[in-house]
Amino acid sequence: MVPKRTHALLDLLSSERGYAWDLELIQKICIPLATEPLDRHQIEETSTFHTSTSLVTLVEGIPAPPDQSFGEESDPPMTRENVQFVFNNIADLAAFADHFTEEIERALGDIMEGGEGEDRVGRLFLNAIPTMKTLYFTYIVKLPDALECLQNLPRTEILLRYLSVTSSLLSGDSSMGNLSVWLHKPIQRLLKYPVILSAIIEETPKTHKDRENLVQARNKVIELVRTISVEQDRRGIVKRLLTEATSGLQKPRSRNLTVNRRGMNLATAAAVSLGRLRRMRAGSSSSQSDEGADEEAAQVKRFSEELHKLDQFMRDFAIRAVEWTNSVHKLMQELQAWALSLERVIWMDDGPESEIYVAFLEIINSNIPSICDLLIREVRVLLNQLCRLSVSAAAPSRLLEVMRTLAPLHYSCLGLKGWTFRPPPQLLDSSRSYVALRTQLATELPQYLQILNKGALFAIQHFMRSQRSFYDQTGAIWCHFWKDGIAREDDLPLGMPHLVDGWSTRWNQADNALRQLRIVHPPADVPTAIGTNSPIEQHESAAGTERRMGITSFYSDTTTLVDRNATND
Repeated sequence: MVPKRTHALLDLLSSERGYAWDLELIQKICIPLATEPLDRHQIEETSTFHTSTSLVTLVEGIPAPPDQSFGEESDPPMTRENVQFVFNNIADLAAFADHFTEEIERALGDIMEGGEGEDRVGRLFLNAIPTMKTLYFTYIVKLPDALECLQNLPRTEILLRYLSVTSSLLSGDSSMGNLSVWLHKPIQRLLKYPVILSAIIEETPKTHKDRENLVQARNKVIELVRTISVEQDRRGIVKRLLTEATSGLQKPRSRNLTVNRRGMNLATAAAVSLGRLRRMRAGSSSSQSDEGADEEAAQVKRFSEELHKLDQFMRDFAIRAVEWTNSVHKLMQELQAWALSLERVIWMDDGPESEIYVAFLEIINSNIPSICDLLIREVRVLLNQLCRLSVSAAAPSRLLEVMRTLAPLHYSCLGLKGWTFRPPPQLLDSSRSYVALRTQLATELPQYLQILNKGALFAIQHFMRSQRSFYDQTGAIWCHFWKDGIAREDDLPLGMPHLVDGWSTRWNQADNALRQLRIVHPPADVPTAIGTNSPIEQHESAAGTERRMGITSFYSDTTTLVDRNATND
């Protein structure tokens, strides 16, 4: 007959081996089928992983779901993002469980055939608990969100087929909830460790070298379970508060709250302890104030200010980027308008077209606008990135606002601790929500702010690359135009004299008329028909003032419009 202690140790090994096998099934069957198009060939390849005769028989004869057939090609049941979210780090857990099984087998010592020495399972657990804490904490804390994601996936034909096939491959049951059951395997295993260790401790004599290690290992596993449970509760509270804040349901909980047996409402209680609340917020060393909590609240406040600055920077940066892009686009449009005006001014009617000018117009009308369009598209991508970053900051901002809303209620609850009556349940719930929210924000905001900073830096670098690309392309076009166009002298088939004569004939009359305008001449060159006095004397003389019409030139007091007599002359 096998001793009870040996039976408990062997039960640990066999159950760990079965658990590792379950996780490997998920890793080798569920994840590959979720990321690739589902077809018969892939299912047959996946099924060869399982060596059980009954399952092989099941896979070979598995029928397609009703009214569904395996097509040659189809979309995968889940996106890679959904797969990562649903299965989380289950691959790491599978690798750890497989390695842990081998370590348990060696730690059993002479209980196993070929083993040496006494069993040392307790020491093995103590060495493995840090790794277990990281892996199980990450998986179990996010498990509710993973199950919710799986539940909320669109029930497409491909997804329904995937759920049916994976359920059949895993257990022969076509129930759609089967995958969710398998996703609970890690948490079930973690909860079973204390039970198995307790059974081993109960049958372990006090003189055994590993007994103390077993007791410590059990206590540490229980503490790990408790830590994960607290974290799950806190995340649940934060999620509920975020949902309420997002849907506009978050309201101050102080309304219509009464204190039992006294008939005193919460507002009265808060007013009574107002002085204490002010001292708490001022950072006084009151006995009711926890230094750790105050430090945590101060950290959250700093994180909140940094988040606000980052969010405002991204908004301002987006506005400035759009303004700069619009200014560049407007500048190119003005250059195009100037080129068209230049064409109307310099174009010669009696000569062949200039290849240089045609190339110039091609740059203005085609090349530059295409570069501007590319710049606009790049900036739109930048705006989408900044928008996503800003949207991601909305949830933490709402949680911070909820935390500020709950803070007075929390401090009111602290102020009521010295009273003879128990605070109302709603007030206690608000206080617990505040503490959970504060702790969660203090834990996660630093990581989020680091990611947000990286995102903002990436957006700035993206904009810098877009600017550099714009200037490089426009500069290359103009350099090419100069080297291959303007630098050549063979683009005037009729010669330079023809061009000069044509321009002289075309603009000589306009030039002569322009030279007759008094406004274009400096004061020294203005004819003295109005008088011989200097501008200052003319300004001071009444006669000069009477002859003027009140409009002066840009150079001096010389009139730009003369009187009627001067005009008639």
